[in-house]
Amino acid sequence: MNTSRSAHASAAAATSSSSRRSNHWKYEVFLSFGDDTRTNFTEHLSIALSDARINTFGDNQLRREENIQSELDGEIEGSRIAVVVFSRRYAESGCCLRELSKIMRCLEDQEGKVVCPIFYDVDPSQVRKQSGSFGEAFRKHVKDEDPHEVKQWRRDLMSCADLSGRNLKTTADGREGVFIQNVVGDIIALTKTRDLQTSQSTTRLEYLPPSARVLLLFFFFYWNMAFIGGRSPCFPNSLVSTFSFSFFSFFLSFFSFSL
Repeated sequence: MNTSRSAHASAAAATSSSSRRSNHWKYEVFLSFGDDTRTNFTEHLSIALSDARINTFGDNQLRREENIQSELDGEIEGSRIAVVVFSRRYAESGCCLRELSKIMRCLEDQEGKVVCPIFYDVDPSQVRKQSGSFGEAFRKHVKDEDPHEVKQWRRDLMSCADLSGRNLKTTADGREGVFIQNVVGDIIALTKTRDLQTSQSTTRLEYLPPSARVLLLFFFFYWNMAFIGGRSPCFPNSLVSTFSFSFFSFFLSFFSFSL
């Protein structure tokens, strides 16, 4: 993706703290968008993601009789990639801005969360600075909404606009079909990267109970000291010492146990 920071950097930032929650994702992608792209660009993007077998959530899937905001929050938490489609009328909706704030909190709190902004018919600077149509929308919000919430919306727009994303005006000469293909390709690449990291992490035995880890540790040191003590004359001393050190290093890095 093409802006100041890579989407992989935002993913890495999300995994930097061990205190953050790990997740079993319900969806690969959550789409956040305004009503002005619901039946055109976002619908086309959603279809393309579905064709690529990427499990995607859009708010048209909500059951309207329920608490929509509460359900939206749950679906945002359950999606590992949030794609935010910034359009001219996105900031007019307080619901969209609350949705964005929830997305940005999840980026801070959830391990492995990725946020990908899409600049459909607005420039990133308009989102970052709340100018143009975003400025007009915020002049209304200042009058009608809680001032603390409005300040948070501004901060979240700035933070999201600084993440790596795609801008229709500067991608594929503005051709929407090619642009959508590029976005889908980016998301596929991200899901494969995250799948690889997940598969690597699950090969460790961190899920073993402490008693099993202690037992493994005992057998490792008993077997390893047998080599060091010379009770296995089948191997030359140089090979034994090299193998012993290598296996010890492998054990520490692979098993990652904590007593």
